[in-house]
Amino acid sequence: MYNKGGWKRTGGVNLRLDGNWDDDLSGPAGPSRTWSQAKELYKYAKNKKGLDPLGNIWNAVPGNTYFMDWDGDNVINHVTAVTARTSRGTPRISQKTANRHNMLLTTWKAKVDGSHPKVKWYGLRRTS
Repeated sequence: MYNKGGWKRTGGVNLRLDGNWDDDLSGPAGPSRTWSQAKELYKYAKNKKGLDPLGNIWNAVPGNTYFMDWDGDNVINHVTAVTARTSRGTPRISQKTANRHNMLLTTWKAKVDGSHPKVKWYGLRRTS
């Protein structure tokens, strides 16, 4: 989503460097951690790309992102993108694992909250 939204890949060879954001770094490294790990993507999006916290997850618009800390231990475990809103303003999410496409946030949040009672939700939004 971020790549399609205009973020340019920043390659390199060190997957641990927080400035590298690429699905296939040069050499044998593979994807950068900022590409493949939700917690690292959150830090990269906030610190390197200047995305701002989203105060209320229900105000999200397409292009915003939700990050979830499943266990409430301050370690982000999952990311999902806001890809649409209904005519009544309910956000819809899409994600890769498990595959979801334009699922209502109400449905997704009920599933998440039901299976992860300590979940913490974080949202990031673009400001420009």
